[in-house]
Amino acid sequence: MLKLAEELLLLAYNDNGNIVCDSTALSYTLPGALLIELAVLGKVIFEQNKLVLIDDRFTGDDILDEVVSIIAESSHLRNPQQWVKRLQSQMQNLRGRLSAQLIDEGILTAEEERFLWIFKSLRYPTVDASYKQTIINRIRTAVLEAKSVPSRTAALISLIGVCQLVNSIFDPSERKEAKQQIKLIQQDNIISRGVAATISSVQSATTAAIVASIATSSASSSCSTTSGTCN
Repeated sequence: MLKLAEELLLLAYNDNGNIVCDSTALSYTLPGALLIELAVLGKVIFEQNKLVLIDDRFTGDDILDEVVSIIAESSHLRNPQQWVKRLQSQMQNLRGRLSAQLIDEGILTAEEERFLWIFKSLRYPTVDASYKQTIINRIRTAVLEAKSVPSRTAALISLIGVCQLVNSIFDPSERKEAKQQIKLIQQDNIISRGVAATISSVQSATTAAIVASIATSSASSSCSTTSGTCN
């Protein structure tokens, strides 16, 4: 069985191996998926909005075990939003490592591309589309038909909402209903709320930085075109 983070990443790639959602959102949602995985495995619990490690034994999965180690070595408790930020900054090349695991499963392959014949990048085309289609079918059934949703599937659906992958899974006529149902599912998932809050704060900070940069550039330009000096 694939990890939630692997399923989420597989949904984020199109058949050509390109990301179809906001890459910044994905970079925070993948650590959130790892935290949910540990909760499903009984490794962590949430008490008073804090994540508590209750089983520090390794799982045998290198990526999950790295998360266990990071949490175990922490000097104090943190809430989901804080952990998502911490994991996003500490876990290097998480998307690439998860993609490598999907390659090992025979689901994806890697192809190198060059931009301007200088800069290299990797994309991950689909080799076996049946895995992704099975996940999509499970999500569609849970959102559009099921009266009760298994906790693991509900967690994946809540993260899909945060990553804004709804349009790539549901037809245009289904999207309004799907988004309403996903919002209801998200309300019950503490980590997805933390991920959404993290992404929102990052986006706000990024916007503020861009505005400040533009303002500084404009002020500098104004000084140089008037008196030539600026105090």
